[in-house]
Amino acid sequence: MARLGVDVQGARRKRRQFACTCPDWSERKPHLGGALGAALLGSLLERGWVEATRESRALRVTPRGQREIVGIAA
Repeated sequence: MARLGVDVQGARRKRRQFACTCPDWSERKPHLGGALGAALLGSLLERGWVEATRESRALRVTPRGQREIVGIAA
């Protein structure tokens, strides 16, 4: 999470649940929810690795995000 710019300790201090599974509204598959999921999303949006789509609540991984995520996973 640190490599992704996520402030884990800051997420732990939030009033909401730290981490949980959350059912995806479209694909019905679980994703990371809670304060940690929100912190991860915030970091990815801030870095420009994902962006909101105009048509729905869905997110799109940007070309930059694709490159950077592959680099982290390697």
